[in-house]
Order: sequence, then C-alpha cells, then structure tokens
Amino acid sequence: MILSVPDQSQLLIRPYYNFFLPIEIPKKTPLPKTQKEKPNILHAVALRTVKGTDTLIEKIKNIKSKYGDIFDFVCVEDRKPEEVKILLQEADIVTYCLIGQGPGMFGLEAMLNKTLLMTGNDEQYLKYPTADMVVDTDFDNLEEKLLFYIQNPQKRIEMIEIAYQNVCKHNDMYVVCENIIKQLYNPQEKHIFLHFPTYFSQFAKLDSKYDLLDKNIINQWTNYIKNCEWYNESLKVKKLKKKSTTRKMFNEISFFETIEKNINIFSKRFLRFLAMYYPNSKVRRECWKKTNVILGENTYLNPNITVVDDYQSDEILLELGDNCSVAPGVVFAPHSDHNNSSFLKTSGILDKYSKKEKITIGNDVWIGANCTILAGVKIGNHCIIGANSLVSKDIPNFSLAYGVPCKVIKKLDAEN
Repeated sequence: MILSVPDQSQLLIRPYYNFFLPIEIPKKTPLPKTQKEKPNILHAVALRTVKGTDTLIEKIKNIKSKYGDIFDFVCVEDRKPEEVKILLQEADIVTYCLIGQGPGMFGLEAMLNKTLLMTGNDEQYLKYPTADMVVDTDFDNLEEKLLFYIQNPQKRIEMIEIAYQNVCKHNDMYVVCENIIKQLYNPQEKHIFLHFPTYFSQFAKLDSKYDLLDKNIINQWTNYIKNCEWYNESLKVKKLKKKSTTRKMFNEISFFETIEKNINIFSKRFLRFLAMYYPNSKVRRECWKKTNVILGENTYLNPNITVVDDYQSDEILLELGDNCSVAPGVVFAPHSDHNNSSFLKTSGILDKYSKKEKITIGNDVWIGANCTILAGVKIGNHCIIGANSLVSKDIPNFSLAYGVPCKVIKKLDAEN
C-alpha cells in the first residue's frame, strides 16, 4: 500500500489525495485563541513560486501602506518544525497558497490549531469539503477578505470552529487508513478516486473509476500539469475556474516559455544547470553570464560544457573573447581544489597541487570536443585546440595545438 510519492508530492497525485489528506488529530482540543487588537498573520514558505510568496508579500505591503499597521505579518522560511509550530499556535490567520486549489498539510495543521485559513479553493478542481472551512482567496480579493476578517473577529471564530470540526471528522489518519484498507480489501471492486482533478479527466478522457496504480495515467497527469501556468509562473497567474481558460492554458503555455520568462528569478544553482544543458543557445548564453562567466560578442558555447568554479560567488574565473566556438564536453577548470582525501589535506600535499586562477580565452578561438583547460591557462587570439586535448600551459596567438599535454603543432597565419 503506497501512501505517498515523494518526488511528485506537489502535483497532487499522491494516492491518499483520492481519499483525504491524513493527519494526526491531537487528543486535547486546543483552546480558542485570545482575540488580539492586531491579529497575527502567518505565511509559511515551502517553494516560493508554488505558493506565490513574492506576489503575496508585495500585496501585504500595499495593504499595510494603505490602511496602516492593523496586523502583524510573519513570513516563515527555513525554520525548524518546532519553531513553525510555535508561530502557528500564536497565529490568528494563515495565508497559504493563493494560486493553488485547496489546503495542503500545513493548511490542515493551521485549522487544527484553530487558525483561520485563507487559501485558493477551486471546488471544480478538487471536490473537498472546504467551502465552509476556508476563505477562498486569490490575489484579486485578498485585500477585501483580509480586511473583513480582521474587522469581524466573531465571523473569524465561527469559521475556525467549523474548520476544526471538519478536519477532525474527515482527515483523522485512522479514518483515512480504514477507508483505504476497505477498498483494497475488496479485490472485486475497481479502486475509486473519491476526489480527482476535474480538468485532468477532461483532457485525459477518463471515467471516474480507474486503476489507482496505472502508471500511464499518473504520467499523463504529470505531463499536463508541468505546463500549467499556475504551477510554473506564479507571479502573473490568476486562478483558473473556467473550462475555456484551462484549455487555453494547456495548449499555449510551454515549459520552455516559462523558463525563459522567469530567468531573472532563478537561483544561481539552477541558472548554471540551464547554462550547461538548456537547448536554446541564447538562454544558455544568458545563464553563463549570470553565473560569473564573461562571453564576448558572437561567442557560442555548445551544451554539456562544464566550468569548475564557485559560481555562487561574484569572482570571475573564466573569460572568453569574441567569435569563439566551444564544442560539447569541454571542461574549464579554473579552480582545482575539490578533494575529499583527509590524507592529502593533513599532509599538506593538497596545498602544493591545488590552484585557483582565471582562465582567459582570446578572440576567434575554436576549442574541439572533450578538451580540458586547466587553471591559469591563457589561449591567445586566432587559435584552434584539437579535440580531447589537455591544455595545461599557455597557447600563443595564431596556433594550431592538440595533444595530452597540448602542444603547438603549427602556426596559423592570415595568408595561409
């Protein structure tokens, strides 16, 4: 019995989503929270793009500048679970995922802590008894609904109590597991998805009854959702409720378009990955430049090129001039200090051989496939480096060089 698929947890295809999300119900009912003059509003970040965090923070700032300091806002990121639990106990309102379709595990924990949950809640997407449990919120109505529940604490208390009772009834892990076992125990019946995404069934043309373990179905759903605007591009998204809008989203938004639109918000780690493997040369070039590699005009780097450096810092360790061409498989190693041997480190041998020095490539240089260029090397203008060469020393202008180690074989000139 599989209850979770960890690497696809964000795609809402975990098997227990077909029942209810299970959670441990506390033995003691939490006491109602004291109503503060300034409510505490909490937002917990898992992945900023998936939760729409940056847009939410901007909206919160605008509300505060417009109405004054009428609430406290805490954005929880990179905290230990124990710290988050304490903050949750003190929170009055949780803003969860305004671009999503319903409460996740953190949303359930908020409701169990008798905290008002404001989150996206598309009933067409996920048939879940949340209509009276959560405040259906998106970026367009956030201001209106937030002000209403701040100014009407009694309404807030009523909804909190309804939510608590519903979670205890539907999401108790013992009840959920019992329902799963009942279905699995009867081999004559098809596994029924009690709750499944409506527009998944529209596009995959599935009946409401189908095999829970069918990998083809899971892969279909995964492929569809990868191109979803709300999944990939949180900054511009609006909640999708109409069938026509959803159809347009699936047909017109591509994975590559999303990458290229969001290139300025990615981490350096992801940018370096894109620089090495992305199929579009313009995007690769932009990603190399954003991770501390200087490229001249009309210089082309093929995919599958490695630069061994500390790209997280601002130090420039690789510079290529104009009109250069670098074939696949080339390794630039300006920083040769990655060694896990305790003997080499303690003996001092590593200090003798480790090196960090900028590699400089001149103009009009062609570097063949699978070459390795070591730290400190300077290759002059108008040079050709043959495939599979190990370049450990400088190469002068107008040289044809190759070999291990790389040596100048002949001089090149403009006339011949």
